[in-house]
Parts: sequence; structure tokens; C-alpha cells
Amino acid sequence: MRSNTSKQRGGDPGFRYLKMFNYLMSNVGQISGVELRSNSLKDSKQIHSSGHVNSVKITQNYLRKITADITADAERLQIISFSQNNILEIKNDTFKGHFDVEHIDLSNNTLRSLPDKNFYNMHKLKFVSLARNILTTLPRNIFSTLNELSTLDMEGNSITHIEITHLPFNNFQLSYINLNYNPIIKLPVAIFYIQGLKTVDLKYTKITFSALWSILETIDILSLLISIAPVVDISNDIVSNLFPEKATDFVWRNVDLTGCKVSGFDWTEEQRTALTFAKTKLRIILSYFRFVLTDNPIDCFSNNIVFLIDLVSINRKNGIFSGNEYFFNEWRCENPIEFRGRLLFKIKPEETYYKMHDTNCPSECACFFRYNKSITIIDCRGANLSSVPESVPPGLIDMWLQNNNISMLNFRAYFYNVRQLYMSSNSLRVI
Repeated sequence: MRSNTSKQRGGDPGFRYLKMFNYLMSNVGQISGVELRSNSLKDSKQIHSSGHVNSVKITQNYLRKITADITADAERLQIISFSQNNILEIKNDTFKGHFDVEHIDLSNNTLRSLPDKNFYNMHKLKFVSLARNILTTLPRNIFSTLNELSTLDMEGNSITHIEITHLPFNNFQLSYINLNYNPIIKLPVAIFYIQGLKTVDLKYTKITFSALWSILETIDILSLLISIAPVVDISNDIVSNLFPEKATDFVWRNVDLTGCKVSGFDWTEEQRTALTFAKTKLRIILSYFRFVLTDNPIDCFSNNIVFLIDLVSINRKNGIFSGNEYFFNEWRCENPIEFRGRLLFKIKPEETYYKMHDTNCPSECACFFRYNKSITIIDCRGANLSSVPESVPPGLIDMWLQNNNISMLNFRAYFYNVRQLYMSSNSLRVI
């Protein structure tokens, strides 16, 4: 490969014209590529490539805008990398006509938005990296024509939501999506529709399950079933095929939510008793998708987990779950403190309780109601109390007063209703 670099006459003395020529070397094959790394290039008009160029890599420079000038006359281009520049803008026709490109890397720039036809008709494109830019959203259908795309990396942007139109859910090759370190709050529904998807990284996003029920209700069950079992016959009776038999080469589809904000599932009483497809969709999703919830603040209060425990227990009895699924051995409680580290599905419903709001609850304490029992827990552990609270909610009481500075146990009228009194690690001198 030879290159011709010369100053443009009568123009900017900093302008460089780069033209690539190809030739065959015996026993080596065709050499075609240009790499301009760690230079001081600032203007895409300074660079032009033509001929049979397999790759163009212009990285660690100071480009602010990318236009079609760089690659317009390049033929057989397969690899494009403009990573680690200061790119703010990409023109809509930048990659126009490059139908053979398989790899585009635009990572580590300062892109705030993308043109809607940025990758249009690039049918051979397999890898796209937009990682570590400052994108806040994506154009509708931006990846819709990328039928061969297998890896999509959008880590470290400022994307707050992913809509169905943002991902190529009709793509059968897409196996990996990286959305780590984006401020996404809502679990993207589109990940349940992509047939070839193996891993979705959503680590250290802001995803919670507070809207999980509404998410389940918006999932199209037909698209979900086609995704997990594309050869199943669902034309006649959708209900009889809700749990298609798993293939012998079945592997879990990983949804990694490590370090997110999943604290609970927040079912309402109406949702728990509703006869909807939401429960069925949840069973299907738990059967095929592996949710990694490491380092999440999972609250194992009864209003969060009892419904889930009961749902899983019923489906285990019905043979839907075997008891060896990942969530039996991986999902652990973070709160309350006495459940910390315990496996969620090892907790018995009768052990659990949920927070209650009562004006008689001592201001320094938290009050809870035991699941399925008429017992109130007054949790004053570590509240730096010097005396026993004067008033508490009515009814049977469990008093948790551990780790305070109480020196005298003064009688209170509500003591007649106290079922359990815990006062370890205080300064008691008089009872």
C-alpha cells in the first residue's frame, strides 16, 4: 500500500490530501487500510480516502464533525473507527453507500444526538459502538435495517429510556447489548422480543422494579412467545402453548442488573388479585431470562415479596419451576437487617412484615405490621433512645429496643399489649 500526502495549493497549509492506492504483494494478498492515530487532525475535510480501502481508523485526534468527505470515494470499506476524538456531530449521509461495512466504532466522543438515517441500509453491519458519548436518546428505528448486527455497545451515555423502536427487535443475529452506566429507570420491554439475544448488560443503571406490573401489562405475549420459541405453533391456541418445552440446548438469556436500584416489586393488592396475563408473562420471563440482581438493595418486606414467593411456590407445585432455577439460589435480601444475606425464596411469608403509617408511631422509630397477623412491630433499634417510647399504635405489640441508651425501664400503659420485648445492648440499671 502506498500513500500520497501533499499540501493543497492555494488553500489551508494545514490541509492534507490522503489518497490510498492498493496493489497485490505475492503470498501476502491485498493490503488496504489507513490508520491515523494520535495526530492533531481537527477537520474531516482534511482527510479523504479513495480506492479499495478495507479500513479507516482515525482515532485519538481532535475531530469535531464527521462528514462523508473522509470515506465518500472509498470502496470495499469494512471497518470504520472514529473513536477517541471530540466529535459533536455526524452528518446524515456520512456512511451513505457503504453497504459492506461490518464494524463502526464511534466510542469516546461527545455526541449528543445521532441523525435518524445514520446507519440506514448498512445490512452487513455486525458491530456498532457508541459507548461513552453523551447521548440522551436515540432516533426511532435507527437500527431497524441492521439485520446482521450482533453487538451493540452504548455504555456510559446519558440515555434515560429505551423504547421498542430504539432496538432492532426483528433482528435474529443481535446477541449482545451493552447499556451499562446509563441513567435508565425503566426496564426496556424490547429486550424480551429479540430472538437471538443472549446478554443485555444494564449494570449500574437506575432501573427499579417499581413499575414492573405496568411493564408486564405492556409486553405483547405473542411477540414474547415467538422470541423464546420461534418454531412453536401458536396459530390456533395461544393458551395451550404458553410454556413451550425448552430446547435441549437451552441457555438462559442474561439480563445483568448488577448495582441498580431494584429494591422491591411494589405489587398493589388489586394487582395481586387481578386475573390478567401479567402473572403469566412473569412466569414465562422467569423461565427464560436470568436476572442478575447482585448489589441491589432488595427489600424483603411482605408487600414486596410474599406475592412473588406465593407465585413461584404455586408454579413449582405445578411443575413450571423445578426449584433449581437461578433465582432460588441467587436472589438475596438486603433489608430488613435480620434478613440481610438470606435467600429470598427461603423466607417464609409468616416471617415477613411491611411498613405501616400510624400517627402513634414514635418519631424516632419505624412501625411495621406482621404479614397475615394482627401484630405491630415497633422498631427502635439503634435510635439513640434514652427512655422507652411513651406511646405506640394500639393492638398487640412487638417492641424492638436493642442498641439504645435506655437506663431505666419505666412502665407504660401499652405494656399490657406487648407480646415481645427486646432490649439487648442498652444501659439498663433499674427495671
